[in-house]
Amino acid sequence: SVNALAPSSVDGLNPELKGKLTIGAKNVAYANAVNRVIANISNEEFISHLKADGFVYAYAYIYSSPRLLKDASGADRVKVYMLNGKPQFDALFPAGYSGKHTVALIDENGNQLGWTNITVESKVSSNKLPNTGVSALLTVFVASILAYAGALLRNSQK
Repeated sequence: SVNALAPSSVDGLNPELKGKLTIGAKNVAYANAVNRVIANISNEEFISHLKADGFVYAYAYIYSSPRLLKDASGADRVKVYMLNGKPQFDALFPAGYSGKHTVALIDENGNQLGWTNITVESKVSSNKLPNTGVSALLTVFVASILAYAGALLRNSQK
């Protein structure tokens, strides 16, 4: 099984590799959503493959007990690629997770590449939030213009 590569618990993760993964600004990932993970990988063999091939497949897990995080495409392996000189990958975080968890990245040979502690939050539908903000702002803006126009109109009729 694929999970054979992952340590059975966070106790099996190499303490020297802690903090080598970064998710978002504050290590907050969203459940039931694809999250970008930036990896600070010191494994030279992995990095040389990455530079030579443009991408390398690896496995990402979420703990408390290891559960495979799928690639954005739904594949079991995540595709680690270079962007702005930093290795990164996109992983789908499953629904039903919240609170404190640990994410680990492990290469196809079972070498740990990095891990970090994260907070998982449930995803508020992202396409509704900005729209609501904009339309609310627009409504206030239009209402204030109409109020101003109304005041001007009343003043001109005196």
